[in-house]
Amino acid sequence: MDRQIGDMLNSETIIEEDLQNVRDFENVIMKTKTYAGHEREIIDILAEDLESSENLEEYVSRKPEDFDPKELLDHNFHAYKYTRGQLIDWIMIIFDQLELTSEVYQDKLRDFLVNICNAYRRVPYHHFTHAFSLTNAAYWILKNIGGPSNEDGMYKFFSKDDILGIILGCIGHDVNHPGMNNAYLIKTKDNLFELCSKYTDDDCMTTDSDDSMSSHVLEGLGTDNKNSVLENMHLKIMMRYMDILPKDKAESVSQAIAEGILCTDMSKHGALVEKLKTIGDKFRENDSYTPTQEERTFLAAMIVHACDLSGLILDYDHSFKWGMRIAQEFHDQYSAEEKLDHEKYGPPMSFLKYSGVKAFKKSQAGFCENIILPMWQVLFDILQFDKVVIDSIQENQKLLLEGSA
Repeated sequence: MDRQIGDMLNSETIIEEDLQNVRDFENVIMKTKTYAGHEREIIDILAEDLESSENLEEYVSRKPEDFDPKELLDHNFHAYKYTRGQLIDWIMIIFDQLELTSEVYQDKLRDFLVNICNAYRRVPYHHFTHAFSLTNAAYWILKNIGGPSNEDGMYKFFSKDDILGIILGCIGHDVNHPGMNNAYLIKTKDNLFELCSKYTDDDCMTTDSDDSMSSHVLEGLGTDNKNSVLENMHLKIMMRYMDILPKDKAESVSQAIAEGILCTDMSKHGALVEKLKTIGDKFRENDSYTPTQEERTFLAAMIVHACDLSGLILDYDHSFKWGMRIAQEFHDQYSAEEKLDHEKYGPPMSFLKYSGVKAFKKSQAGFCENIILPMWQVLFDILQFDKVVIDSIQENQKLLLEGSA
């Protein structure tokens, strides 16, 4: 192992500069403590991936004028090989390719993206590169609706405001994520909870015109947005920087952003997928079915939610490394919970504990089968995008099962 990388792995502080100017995706390999046992296994796998990255310098030296928009149409786009500044350049290209640049204040767009990027924390998984990956996955879906050759298929379902809301929702859906889940923040009610929960009050969930931004999509699903501590925080921070929308778009686009971000709370996943299936049934019964406006709004929000769970649509090696990063973040929370007073807070959440690569692969295979594939399959049935992502999920599930034996 390279001496510099080894030294960083044992650092007691987060490395503030990106290794070889590569942003925090690789930077979080350099964790804040020395690992041992299974914890160390995560680090070794990710460090090995960094060492074996091909043509790394070639990637980080690329200029925006060298970027080909067609690269974004690869569902397996390798976001982690670019700097955060380059990822912002790619997002600017996405805006251009979706003809969204004219829908916002162009002179403020880059500053907005930089502000959002800087508001993401350096945590193992929920960082700006993850946000970009969602944005790119959503772009891929939108450009493939009705099939790869159907350039305007997205407009059968969505307006320009819907599309803008999807993209902006993806960009900001995890902004300022602390690397702990809602259950931890609610259970401990520590400073992180106080920071997040102040954004859950109804009077905070407003645009500049004081219009409510509670989610209509979630109405009737038996959900409670008050427990969506993180999602409300992400949304509020997004609104703090949302000076790129013309006045005539502010309300509708902000509402679309709210719908998408609030739907990323995994506690709502089951109810959301059941509602998605009812829409899917209508398309199966009538392939020329035209969705209602309420259904279009819901589908837009579900794209954000699905893209938040898009790691397993990637090719296996790429997907596995993303999975290891969320495993690292989960285990960090487990370690934090171990230090709590168990009589007061209860035992650590056992599913967060990393117990070796075979156990991890078995868990991921189950996640594919029970969570990822059912949702993406129904979304595919409705939107008819390229089936390559369904094939990829199924292939990943197969390989994960084989690796867990």
